[in-house]
Amino acid sequence: WTNMSFAANLNKPKKQPVQTDASAIAKQQKVDRERIRRLIITLGDDNKKIVGQIRGLAGAFEDDVDLHGELLAETLLDCSKHIPLKTSIYAAWVAKMIDKHPSWAAALVPKVLGELQTALRTGQATVAQLILQFVVSLGSYGALGLTSVLGLVKEVLELSDGLRPSKGGDLGAFLALASLLYLSPAARAQVPAGQVEVLLSQAGAYISSRDPGWKPLLRVLKSDDDITDRLEGLLLAVQSLQKADWNSQAILHVPGFEPSLDGRPGIPDLPSLGLSSEDIRRHKVRMHIPLMSSRFLSRQLDKDGADDHMMDHDRWILEDYILLIIDMFGRDVEECARQILKIPVLHPDFEAIAVETVFSQMLRLPSPPAL
Repeated sequence: WTNMSFAANLNKPKKQPVQTDASAIAKQQKVDRERIRRLIITLGDDNKKIVGQIRGLAGAFEDDVDLHGELLAETLLDCSKHIPLKTSIYAAWVAKMIDKHPSWAAALVPKVLGELQTALRTGQATVAQLILQFVVSLGSYGALGLTSVLGLVKEVLELSDGLRPSKGGDLGAFLALASLLYLSPAARAQVPAGQVEVLLSQAGAYISSRDPGWKPLLRVLKSDDDITDRLEGLLLAVQSLQKADWNSQAILHVPGFEPSLDGRPGIPDLPSLGLSSEDIRRHKVRMHIPLMSSRFLSRQLDKDGADDHMMDHDRWILEDYILLIIDMFGRDVEECARQILKIPVLHPDFEAIAVETVFSQMLRLPSPPAL
């Protein structure tokens, strides 16, 4: 018996059916988890059928929420903070999920805030920007009340209070202004008069207090006369968007959703951010704002007398898409290029602006972060 193989041992106990069933269940759950992740990650890849995809995906998870609710939330948040072009799409999907699964959506709210708090404490400015823009998009689609959303934006803006740029002061102002770009025209119409203007005034006061003496040292070309950094350009972009009644050609606003000041029944308001400018100082959070891209190509286009130039807010958003994509996908050059070419901006200046942005990022001083 000692030399007989275990496989040939007739007295070997048979595998119990319960074990077989457990193995089959585990295998099926693995398949389900991969399916769920794939469906969420690829949501919106076909930009001609976005509304149908959102509606279909909310129904497709009908039997998955109870068993895989945590995976749904985890994958959604992971995608929201790493795929810049789908912020609005994921927010619209959450708004549609509320119709069928309000308890799942309600549990998502504190998770979103937790992701934002973690990103702020650890100095992950890009992740914090994408999460806050996702939150504002949730407000634009009625998943969260606009009063609660703008209250959070105000708390983020106040993270700049009393701080110099070298001590992290730029972070709060930049994140707050960048998030306002994601207010839809319908959402902006719901906000009481003066509320957004107060935020812009507060951000403008901080920006005007900054010392601009360092900017000439970082310009890419000596011929760059207008030396504006991306925070100053962002304030101008939001003001441009305001003049355009919050209509943008660069940000997708999925149709079919109605924002409100109070949000949806059963969905809680956002909790307080729980952070202050003192926390930013203590955690030594820094944000280095680059200059606006050098317009060595589009400068000539601006002088041709045509009236089809890209609006200031759309240009800032386009440049920001490119910078966010480089930040998130820079380690995979091919995927990075594919993501840039997927940017939903159709304009004759697209190629020139894309080249200027990448070129300026390559030559960014004092050292290119993604050369």
